[in-house]
Order: sequence, then structure tokens, then C-alpha cells
Amino acid sequence: MPATTSQGSTRGVTARVYCKTRAFRMGYEDYRLRKPATFGNWGKHERAYEDGRQTAAHLAANRETLRPIPSQSRISEVELRFLIEATMRLMLLTGSPIQQLMAERELENLQASRVS
Repeated sequence: MPATTSQGSTRGVTARVYCKTRAFRMGYEDYRLRKPATFGNWGKHERAYEDGRQTAAHLAANRETLRPIPSQSRISEVELRFLIEATMRLMLLTGSPIQQLMAERELENLQASRVS
């Protein structure tokens, strides 16, 4: 997800690392639990928090199940793959051309790792 935002650079951050962040998972969980957004509380992780909320909103808009995801404890591989796949599908729709290409590759990698 290389990009530069007003919150800081995410250059070189993988989808795996990004979706594991507490801010991303809290954003997802806050949306899933219908809690009000806590913008302004995440410092350099504001973007991750917002992306977590956007991922959950995208799933809800497509009538997909919003699985509970631990926001502070360890996340399982199944939960992590769920978040990565959902985030990459959203990026295919809303990302820049380079982000869309990266999302396609990430989804291909997820699919290939399922087969093996």
C-alpha cells in the first residue's frame, strides 16, 4: 500500500502488516459495533483507523458478514487473511491505478497460498 498521506508515509508497508495494526482493527471493529468514529485519537495511524472503518463499511454495503476481529489481542491467520482480502477488494474499486495493481497482486498471492 505505498502511499504518502498527511498522516505520514506508508511506503513499504505490506497489507499484512497494515491490517494487523491496532488502529486498522479498531477502525474496523468500531464500524462493526456501530460505535462513533474516534478520529483525531490515532496520531500517525489516523489513515489506518479510517481504512479499517472503510473496509467494514464496504463489506456491510455488499451485505457481507462483518466478522468480529480482535482489536487488541493477537489476530489469527484466518482473521488476518479476511481483512487483507476485504481491504484489497475495496482498493480495487477505490485505489489509484498503482494501488489497484498492487491489490490485484496481493489477491493473487492470497489465492495461490490457499492452493498450496
